[in-house]
Amino acid sequence: MWLKLVKAHPPFLAAVRVRPDLLDRLWYDDDPADEAGPGDVRLPDASDGRALLAAVDPANDLLEKRLGLGGSGDVDDIVLAEFWTPEQTWLAPAVGIGADRLPHEFTYGPAWFHQPPEVARIADGLSAEIASAALNPGADDPEWSYVEIARSLATFYGTAATERKAIIGGLA
Repeated sequence: MWLKLVKAHPPFLAAVRVRPDLLDRLWYDDDPADEAGPGDVRLPDASDGRALLAAVDPANDLLEKRLGLGGSGDVDDIVLAEFWTPEQTWLAPAVGIGADRLPHEFTYGPAWFHQPPEVARIADGLSAEIASAALNPGADDPEWSYVEIARSLATFYGTAATERKAIIGGLA
């Protein structure tokens, strides 16, 4: 499964909460800010969603990460791999378990988001776990390795926290 994350300024998160279909424009459109039609991404407050989409920098604000997780069809039903110990608690919220939901479906359940204060807590938690001598490094395969996944997510969440951005995500 693929974890899809976007760092979101508060106006973008507000827009996505009203128009969750904007998320499809980020991941499934060659040019998310293109002119697809009159009013195509017009928001209820009459602002233009294209400007918000254009402000997302794919090189810095998007993350797609292949994860070796098992599940039964919803983010909250994900089975963390057996070598991810219970002490490694910050991966769960980083992949959306327990997060606030958006009315937009990905393959494995709804899109979700974390507000900036929670993003900072998750970044700090992942960083502390990585630094912990008690970490079980997991498999050699980066899709299953807790340490590799946690490093990648800690970096992404850390930059979002520094930029005071929310994170919107989903599992596809």
